[in-house]
Amino acid sequence: PTSGAPGCWRRPGGPGGPGSAVTPADDPWDVWVFRVRGSGGMSGRTNYRSRRFSGSLNASRVTEEWKVSLGLSTSYDDTRYDYPELDYYRLSVRRSHSLSGSLIKALAPRWSAGLRASARNATYYNFDFAATLAPTLEYSFFPYQEATRRSLTLQYGVEGAYHDYQDRTIYFKDRETVFSQSLSVSLGFTRPWGNAFAMMEGGHLLNDIDKHHVSLFGGLSLRLGRGLSLTLSANGSRVKDLITVAAGADDSVEEILLARRQFQTDYTYSTSIGLSYSFGSIFNNIVNPRFGSSGGGGMVIYY
Repeated sequence: PTSGAPGCWRRPGGPGGPGSAVTPADDPWDVWVFRVRGSGGMSGRTNYRSRRFSGSLNASRVTEEWKVSLGLSTSYDDTRYDYPELDYYRLSVRRSHSLSGSLIKALAPRWSAGLRASARNATYYNFDFAATLAPTLEYSFFPYQEATRRSLTLQYGVEGAYHDYQDRTIYFKDRETVFSQSLSVSLGFTRPWGNAFAMMEGGHLLNDIDKHHVSLFGGLSLRLGRGLSLTLSANGSRVKDLITVAAGADDSVEEILLARRQFQTDYTYSTSIGLSYSFGSIFNNIVNPRFGSSGGGGMVIYY
């Protein structure tokens, strides 16, 4: 925002010449911002071929009172082994499709409420279909107005999930509905070069506290140019609530080596590096830090 009439923005070089007033009524995007990501690759040799494709589309709309976020993603990965001299052929496929959304409402200067929902199909997690609904509350220890410099928040949420499995699980379930609760604390700092963030989260099934997890997450986002960012992140978890693992999934050495489905484990960890590009409404300058930048909340339920 610049000086001038209330509710107006100034866009250099806009209609009417440099410095002419432009109002939100002129915004063709209606304050929506969109992000598109995609990647693909392939590799091979005489008896081996691998192909990988993934893509996502995200849309968000942020005002001082509301945050809306929608996401659609898909990925496909196949590996083919062909050894005629050994009479061996194997095509291994891993794919996933997901639709997710979140709705965040400001309740008070330091309180917010959120609702997150998702639906997906994922061969790795043994899902023919899975749907979740998770209401969450957030409290900010610092005033939300300071989030452009620092933030420290606490979130509590419950989640209901319906799972329809591809194969019967190690707990002899073909389908089930489960409920869980989660508590997380998040810390973040923002500087002109980008931002740094960290989160610690834990949760368990409501009917069995022994099925629980504890997770640590940290990351760094560097601004490279207008709309372009480089993100580095790492996380590690102690996991005791893997309830969707298929029975007999780890009986085959072949399945373990191909890593096309989830197995029982006591811990997980990962690191990542990525680029993102944002475009859309020029009026999307409202800072609403409630529930983080994505609006997704702090709940992490492991399957």
